[in-house]
Amino acid sequence: MKPIAAWEWMLAAVAIAFAMTLVVTQYAPPTVAAARVPTDVGLAGNDVMRAAAVVQDSALGRKVFAGKGICYTCHGLDAKGTPLAPDLTDAEWLNTDGSREGIESIIKSGVAKPVKHPAPMPPMGGAKLSAEEVAAVAAYVYSLSHKQP
Repeated sequence: MKPIAAWEWMLAAVAIAFAMTLVVTQYAPPTVAAARVPTDVGLAGNDVMRAAAVVQDSALGRKVFAGKGICYTCHGLDAKGTPLAPDLTDAEWLNTDGSREGIESIIKSGVAKPVKHPAPMPPMGGAKLSAEEVAAVAAYVYSLSHKQP
C-alpha cells in the first residue's frame, strides 16, 4: 500500500476545516449570531449592543413566529401573507404604521377589524406569549420589512 503524501493530508485537513466551519455557522445559537454584528459600520458602544440585542430578539422572534406563536398559520411560514392575513415582508402596513412599537402593539392587542382581510386577529394571535416573546416577534416582523441594503 502506497503511503499518503503530505499534500493529500493537507487537502483532507482543509476539507474537514471547511465542513466544520459550515456546520458551526449553520447551527450557531442566536447568541453567536448576535456576536457577529459588524462593528465597522459606524456603530459604537451602546449602538453595537442595541444592534446585537435586535439580532438576538429577531432570532427568538422567528422561532416564536414559526412555533409557539402560531403566527405562520395566518401569515404563512415565509410571512408573505395568505388570504387570512397580510404580507409582513413588504413596505405596506394595513393596520399599523409599521414601527416596531406599532407592530408590538398589534401583536398585544390584536386586530378586531382588519382593513383588507376577512378574519380578526385575536391578541397574540390566540397564543399565550410572554412580554419577551411579544417583543421578540415584533423585532422579527420589523426586520422582515425593514431590511438593510
